[in-house]
Amino acid sequence: MFYFTVFNIAFVFCFLFFVFFKQINKISVMLLIGMVIIFFVPLWYIFLGGEKYLSYSLSSYYDAINIGTVSCLLIMLYIIFNAIFYNYFSKEKIINYQYKSIIVTYIFLYIILTLYIIYYINMWPLLKAFSGVIVDRPDIVKGDFKGYFLFSVIVNFAMPSLYFLYYKSERTKKTIFILFISLSFLLLIGGNKGVFMYFLIFNVIFVWKNIKIYHYCIIGFIGVFVYALIRLPYLSDGLSFNYLYESIFERIFLTQGMSVPAVIELSKNIDISTMGSNDLKYTLFTFVYGFSPGSMPMYYTAEIYARYDIYFLIIIGICISFLLSIYISFFEVKQNIGINWVLFMSLYTLVMSGISLSNMYILIFSLVWLSFLMSFENKKQGL
Repeated sequence: MFYFTVFNIAFVFCFLFFVFFKQINKISVMLLIGMVIIFFVPLWYIFLGGEKYLSYSLSSYYDAINIGTVSCLLIMLYIIFNAIFYNYFSKEKIINYQYKSIIVTYIFLYIILTLYIIYYINMWPLLKAFSGVIVDRPDIVKGDFKGYFLFSVIVNFAMPSLYFLYYKSERTKKTIFILFISLSFLLLIGGNKGVFMYFLIFNVIFVWKNIKIYHYCIIGFIGVFVYALIRLPYLSDGLSFNYLYESIFERIFLTQGMSVPAVIELSKNIDISTMGSNDLKYTLFTFVYGFSPGSMPMYYTAEIYARYDIYFLIIIGICISFLLSIYISFFEVKQNIGINWVLFMSLYTLVMSGISLSNMYILIFSLVWLSFLMSFENKKQGL
């Protein structure tokens, strides 16, 4: 009870840090979302006697509480660093973009991606869902897809950033709607619902400033419809409202966070030191659910703790908070939603996918892509 109380106090202070340092309206809010999803709700669920995903011992639950507390402290440290470096890099500067070049690049990449989709036309989870056929997600099962990693990085990072950059142009609602639908198709075709959900969240927080109540209803309906469509082939008894309601909230606020005590328990049963990060996630899924294939997301602090110890976590965590604050603040001063999307997805990668080698490649790609996005700046009009 003492450690759980300490965690809740740390979480409250973490939230206050977001408010005091005005991080709620910045892309750092992804870290707060991650804390709620990965630690706060799951730990309270266990504390209140929740009985799902019982693959862990009481000691692993206590370890998860300690990791949550340390994670709160690391995020507060990141916020302090970010505030310092943001003020250092901040400059009063108006930047205009070459919107014609942006839309041409978007269309060019879309054509390339469409050709890739056509090449594997019979293997996409979203397309198969319409016919009620189950197809494993290509990011979970490494099958006949060649080059899917590059495809997913371009779709998740590059295409939305171009969309958001163009969003600020002298645009028509019809053009933006067409781009929104085309991009949503790309985000969903691989069967990954998470990125699409955070794409909607990003729009709600940073883009759709004049949104009304009925807009939220429409967004909610779209999200539920997409989830129902992808899940339908897996359900022999069909869908029901109760199932959708419970399943969506469970997957968002519970399933992902239960990986924390589970991975600690797994590390007590087998040697995970020789496993790659992705192999660990696949093994963890089998450990929790009892079948495969599948993969569980893992907050980076939990993976470091499970592999090493609390002292190593603190040292590495401080280094990550420091370096991440420099990286985020340097580009965030651009105050452009296209660039901010890449930063938001970088934090999403860290929060939901950990520190695997593939994710290091993603973060390197994001750095290169951010540099490319800045090449669209119209230098002659910058003030």
